Amino acid sequence: MSDWVRADAELECVAATATPVETIAATAELQPDVLCLDIAAWGEQGLHCLSEIMLRNPVKILVLTSPTADGSTIAFESLSAGAIDFLAKPYASPSLRMVASRSRFLEKVRLVANAPLPGDRRLALPEARPFGAVERVVAIIGTAGGPKSLQAVFSPWPATDSATVFVLQSLPTGYGPALASRLNGVGALPVAEAVDGGAVNPGRAILVPTGCNFELLPTRHLRLQPSIRVTDPSADSFLEHLAKAYGSELVAIFVSGVGSDGLAGADKVRKQGGAVLVESEATTTVPDTIRRLKAAGLVDGEAEAALLPAASAAFVPTTKKRAG
Repeated sequence: MSDWVRADAELECVAATATPVETIAATAELQPDVLCLDIAAWGEQGLHCLSEIMLRNPVKILVLTSPTADGSTIAFESLSAGAIDFLAKPYASPSLRMVASRSRFLEKVRLVANAPLPGDRRLALPEARPFGAVERVVAIIGTAGGPKSLQAVFSPWPATDSATVFVLQSLPTGYGPALASRLNGVGALPVAEAVDGGAVNPGRAILVPTGCNFELLPTRHLRLQPSIRVTDPSADSFLEHLAKAYGSELVAIFVSGVGSDGLAGADKVRKQGGAVLVESEATTTVPDTIRRLKAAGLVDGEAEAALLPAASAAFVPTTKKRAG
């Protein structure tokens, strides 16, 4: 991967280190724009290295993880420790897979380079409001940088909220259970990965796995069938399906992400009487999709990640609100 950086006309590899100790020293001396930290090779030592760097000389970090259950767990721990984003580490292969891996890796390096350096983003929450008593359906969409934003979104979410929450986050294969477990632990609202035939209930959040066709049945049960496309369900089809099912009860929330997938879905949400909120650029890692939504005039409100759960309650018709 250092060769990939050297071969790119827009990037420069200022150092390639072999141990955590070397990495900490080189980061302090060279102050790179991006540090690609191979957690897959170093494991817990890598997490300690990340924490030391963020304490002593904070830089923008892209973590490389293994495509395993342990790797996915460490990936989300690294985000909590200060990393900007993560990428499942590619393995040597004579096939075209390495060409795709090179493209994804360099794209991630550029996204992390353009992201804000993590700082103290602890924000005072607004005065307590009974937003947990507002019946609504919330659909959260994220791609690049999304897992970090999702942790901030779910941290203040109370267990008393009666919202029905769907989460669609682009992830490497096999990373869904680890993300669901992480989100289930950062706040009080129960979070689990969706399963075929599972029921959709108020007061719970479900993470929709990637690589499947998503359908919400009239009985409010899920039908999830494997798809040949790892990008399914698209944000557009996901939102269009939920907008048809829930109408004005639906609030779509976009967090950190890249690309235009979701714009047509956001338009459908608003045409069905729902609302579209976006994470503030002050807290987002990759604001590309958010900026596209704003440019298209599809945004009804904007808030920092930690304030989005409460903000979503303000965009539900008053006839849908119960006494708090």
